[in-house]
Formats: sequence, C-alpha cells, structure tokens
Amino acid sequence: MPRRPVRPNSELVERVLRLLEDAGVPWSPRWLAIDGGDEVVSWIDGVAAGSGADVDLDALARMVRELHDLTATLGPGLLAGSECVIHDDLQPRNVIVRDGHPVGLIDWEQARPGRRIEDVADLCWSFVEPTPGSDPAERGRRWRDVVDAYDLGDDSRPALVPTALARMVVCIDDIERHAAAGSTRHQVLADRGDHLGIRAMLDWTTAHREQLHHAILF
Repeated sequence: MPRRPVRPNSELVERVLRLLEDAGVPWSPRWLAIDGGDEVVSWIDGVAAGSGADVDLDALARMVRELHDLTATLGPGLLAGSECVIHDDLQPRNVIVRDGHPVGLIDWEQARPGRRIEDVADLCWSFVEPTPGSDPAERGRRWRDVVDAYDLGDDSRPALVPTALARMVVCIDDIERHAAAGSTRHQVLADRGDHLGIRAMLDWTTAHREQLHHAILF
C-alpha cells in the first residue's frame, strides 16, 4: 500500500478521502490508517499518464469537477473561505489510467483549500502543453474543450490564461526552491530539466496569451 510521511495537511487529506469514499467515488484512493508516522492509502491499479499513456481529458475534467463539487460541502471551518479543496498537483504523473480512461487521482500531498480554476488551469497546461512551436489557436481550442468538459462558469473563463501563467510560475519556483533546499524528489525534477521545460511553456504562453484567451472565450 502507498505510504507517505504525515504532513501538515494530513488531517485535511483524510477528511477529503473519507468524503469521496462515502460518496462512492471510484477514482479516489481509500484512507486506511496512520501507521508509524506514515499515511497509508489504498493502491489504484493502472499506469500513470506520465508514462506516455493517452488520457480522456473530458473524463478527467469531469472527475476534477466531482472532487470540487463534493469538497465544496466541507464548510468554512475547513475551507477557510475558499471555494473547495483542490488537488493542486494535477500533472500526468498523478493521474492513473487504464486504456486511456482516467481511473484514479493519486499523490494528495499538496491538497488544500483553493479556487476551482487553479486545478482547471493545471489540467490545461499540464495535459495540453503550450510548447514552443505550437499553434496558439489549436492549443486555445483544446484548452476550451477542457474548460467546457469541466463546465467552468462563464464569469471565471477570462481568468483561465492568467491563472495558467501564475501556476507555471509557482511550479518553476517549487522545483527550484525545494531542490536548492535539498529535496531529493525536486532535485530529480531539476536534473531532468522539468523547470526549464515549464519556463519555455511560460514564455510561449505569455507571448500568445491574447490568442489563447480569444480561443477560450469565443
């Protein structure tokens, strides 16, 4: 069974995973125990989308919407004025798929109260990467497909591109700062050049933000 050290948000993660289990959600790991200072959760069979597997993004967006809708009921004591609990690390490595269909969200160590659009923006830039040389109109249309599948409100859509840019900056900073502080996991990402790849995507998105924005809204 997967194990991770207890963290400051472990109580929140337990509440969220138990809520998802009570709701009959099939794609969430089950909270099992705290054992010897570790969180223990159930295993989800499949492969990580980060391994190169295709992902049904419409189904994944609906999965994330279900997470947000369910956790929006947790109340102000846990949400601290936020809309819902967000996964906060929606990268291909944290999505388990079988034959392209998403069947699990894993690695909840960054879960926190937040805004729905933060996770939606991560789905866009992480799964439809804005790589240099891409067609801005094509990328924008595909981002809109994700937004439509999630059914993000019209009033939130103008913030999608700015939020994606901000999330990329956070991700770059996270890798660089934690690697410098001695995190083995983040050093692996830095050695692989993940932060440099994200910085290239950040620069491209900044240069084409108006075209992306137009494709998402119109």
